[in-house]
Amino acid sequence: DPPDRRYVQDGWRLLEELNAVDAQRQLTPAGRQLARLPVDPRLGRMLLEAARNGSLAEVLVIVAGLAVQDPRDRPHDRQQAADEAHALGADLLLTPELALAGYPPEDLLLRPDFHRACARELSALAARLPLPAIVGHPEMRGTLRYNAASLLRDGRIEVTYHKQRLPNSEVFDEERYFAAGSAPCVFTLGETTIGLAICEDIWLPGTVEATRAAG
Repeated sequence: DPPDRRYVQDGWRLLEELNAVDAQRQLTPAGRQLARLPVDPRLGRMLLEAARNGSLAEVLVIVAGLAVQDPRDRPHDRQQAADEAHALGADLLLTPELALAGYPPEDLLLRPDFHRACARELSALAARLPLPAIVGHPEMRGTLRYNAASLLRDGRIEVTYHKQRLPNSEVFDEERYFAAGSAPCVFTLGETTIGLAICEDIWLPGTVEATRAAG
């Protein structure tokens, strides 16, 4: 079913307030810039104004905090999805990249306490899930930070994969925050062997071939 007309009108009003569309509902130059930012358009507008006024570094910290949900809240969403998938007979639940923290966490990734909170919630989620799940999350090992995905099964974190191909262009700056992984990760589910990969790992050469060779 199409969305309620009231919600559509509310969306247009918001875009007009942000100067993202003009009176004819065509994209403005600001709207084109907002379309390239992977955040809520209201937060994107804050970034554009901050850049124009020379305060981007300061506002980035604020936007990062507003854009990412508390990791203590997000696992409840995954729990509900897992329960629904289990009821439908699914064998495995897949979540998006960095699903536990939200993408992109930006400078929150520089805080060790943020990583500790994510680790606690990942373990708690593993204990509650009714079926195996692949959950995207940030992970800190020693002084290195990784864009990770873990297999949660039988109440524990069974294996963890670290993204190897880190985008660093346009709005993506993963090389600033993450170290690149170097090892493939495979596991079995029933009679099926599954290899883990995250986003760019799939289409850039090398990672998929190494994963296939590993199992």
